[in-house]
Amino acid sequence: MILRFKMLRLLVAMAVVCCGGGFVHASGWEWQELPEAVAKGGKSASVELPAGCQEFILEGNLGFGGNHMGGGLDRQRWTIDLLDKDNRPLRRITAVYGTRALYDGFSDSRYLEMSLDSVSADGALVCLDRNELHNERELYGRNNTLTIDNAGGKLRIWLGKEGGVYVLGGAGMDGVSALRFGGTKSMSLKDTAIKWRRDPASRLRTAWKPEELEMLCAEEPTAGLAGTWRFLDRDTDVRWASPGGRYTLAVVPHDGDKVPDTAPANGDAPAFDIIYLAGAETNGSRWSSGMIKGYLYATPFSNHYDVVWYDSFFEEMGDEVTADLADGAILTFSFPLYKAVLRFVKNN
Repeated sequence: MILRFKMLRLLVAMAVVCCGGGFVHASGWEWQELPEAVAKGGKSASVELPAGCQEFILEGNLGFGGNHMGGGLDRQRWTIDLLDKDNRPLRRITAVYGTRALYDGFSDSRYLEMSLDSVSADGALVCLDRNELHNERELYGRNNTLTIDNAGGKLRIWLGKEGGVYVLGGAGMDGVSALRFGGTKSMSLKDTAIKWRRDPASRLRTAWKPEELEMLCAEEPTAGLAGTWRFLDRDTDVRWASPGGRYTLAVVPHDGDKVPDTAPANGDAPAFDIIYLAGAETNGSRWSSGMIKGYLYATPFSNHYDVVWYDSFFEEMGDEVTADLADGAILTFSFPLYKAVLRFVKNN
């Protein structure tokens, strides 16, 4: 994790030099720096996120004033709210400092109590995670690196020196437009960089309607590649990858008017489009019937295809993915770089 955050810093620095503060990665991610913000004790300050930001990883230098020696921070606290477009909090991160006497009666231990709460429309808090941290060297200094990772349907928070330690996590959310922070003492957020992208699911949405797909698949011959396919079984190594669900898919002849533009393989358009119908488990709430799951490209070999496949987080699975049709009834997808095989059986 530390390496990833250092790379985020490096990429932002490169963006400032090359592109005036931000650039777009091929996968739709963008990087940029955010302005410094300071909140005096008892007050709050806000940092706006880029317009259209859907998923993000944010890293900044969090400073909290006051006497950090002895019990100087006892009962002091700070909060960070993740706000929607109407400035209503969606999640709240809270930190409370304290000191607890040890069993020997002569020494004590300083701690930082962290909590992550979901905030309802009426302001009620629902606890998602809590943690009590005792690493004074990493967490009790005046400045800590704060990392907030809201991507892939998860919210994860790190805090501390040199990339920090993982402290909290819970369900992620869409529609975060700003951070609002403040504490009982002066607080700052400086040297902040963000890696972000717009809704990654939007680029996989198609013009297909479920009833159109059902009608088209019913018209296709039962022994061909086109039609409806349901998950049969798998051969995977969980250390490398695991299926995102027990998918039901439609395979239809490529229709450039129905699906998003895609980069051709070897200069050719896809022969077939793979359309998601149902069965997503990982990130399932963001998948809807009619989205692109992948593309099949013809090869010189009968019933063997090159494949572009999108994983449960809408990312391409990379090169060397292939598919093979056996007996017109079994469709096998092979992912050699991930040591995985998925098999589907013809549903009609």
